[in-house]
Order: sequence, then structure tokens, then C-alpha cells
Amino acid sequence: MKQEKIKYLLIILFSIFLGLYFYELFYINNYFGLKKIFLLKNLNKKQNLTNIVPPSNFLKNNDNYKLDFFPLSGISNRNTLHCNENGYYSEYISDRFGFNNNDKIWDNKNDENVFLIGDSFVHGACVHPKFNFSNNLSQLSKNKINFFNLGYSGNGPLINLAILKEFYNTKFPEKIIWFHTEVNDLIDLNKEIKKSILKKYLIDNKFKQNYIINYNN
Repeated sequence: MKQEKIKYLLIILFSIFLGLYFYELFYINNYFGLKKIFLLKNLNKKQNLTNIVPPSNFLKNNDNYKLDFFPLSGISNRNTLHCNENGYYSEYISDRFGFNNNDKIWDNKNDENVFLIGDSFVHGACVHPKFNFSNNLSQLSKNKINFFNLGYSGNGPLINLAILKEFYNTKFPEKIIWFHTEVNDLIDLNKEIKKSILKKYLIDNKFKQNYIINYNN
């Protein structure tokens, strides 16, 4: 009887693992995979669409290669294709720094500014821009507060720190909302800390890339 219970338990665990594995394949294919590549190729004939370019992509470069500038955001002022988890591919027009904001927010003169820092949840993965955190919070404040979306898919704590240090002086936000994802943020940090240019943000309080000035140079 005991062996039979163990047998059923193993079958259940294997079924759960198999289900999660196939879901992961589906997720990767929709987020990064061939389906998205073909969609981009077809849509580019009619629209000037750009794929998202996560800063974490640049962690893959060998750190022996001298990297004088580490990108902290996507491509600016582009119609950007994100991902599909809800039956449609989300798109947004990136702002002047490559984030998922209406570019006009950088010129708003509201008294209060709030920075949202994080990864794909903040970035607005797979949802229309009107449904992301920053736009929902803006609506709740009746557009009296500027909520800056400075999140990007794949970001970990060290890239988030770098973004905060580079952009803080642009708006001197009254509040900073930092979204921490327990599932992968510490894994991301383990990769980011190996990048010497990112590590400088942690060990040198004065270090900056002068990102605002150098972004389009």
C-alpha cells in the first residue's frame, strides 16, 4: 500500500512538472520565440516595429571586453513590440529614453513625481499601455501626480539601482516604489554583480555613466 502511494505521488509530481515544462515552452515562444520573430518580420512590412531590447541582454557579453557604456533602457521613440500572454501582442511607443511612458510626462510640471522601478511587471509586460502600473496609478491620482515607469523586463536589483542613480536628478521624485520579485531578482543580481561597470554603482556612491547625456550619443 505504501509503495502504491509513492507511485501515485511520483505520477502526480511528474504530471505537474510536465505541465509546467510545456507552459514554459509556450511562454518562451510567445515572449521571445519564433512566433514573435515571424510576427515582427510580417508587421515590419506595414509598420516600423521594434522588438524590446532588455538591458539584461548585455550581461551576456564577456566582461573582459571593455564596455564603456551599459544600456539601462530600450530604444527611444519607437513603436515597440513586447509580448503575448493574453492572446495579443502588446505594443507601446517608447519615450525619449526608451521606457514605456508617454513621452510628454518628462515635460509635465506636476508638483509630485513618483518613480516606479522594477522588471517586467513594472515595464507592462504583455498588456496594453493603459493597463500598466504607471497609467493606472496616474488615473487614480486624476493625473495630478507624474508616475514614471522606469521598469524593464529582465532587470534585477543592480540594474534598477543604476537606473535610479542615473535618473534621480532629472525629477527629484518625492516617492520611489521599488518592485522586488522574489522568484528571480536574486538570480538576476548574481549575474549583474559580475559586470564590473554595474558593480561600480554599488561600491562607488559617486559613480554615474552620465546616462542622460550619453544615451543618444
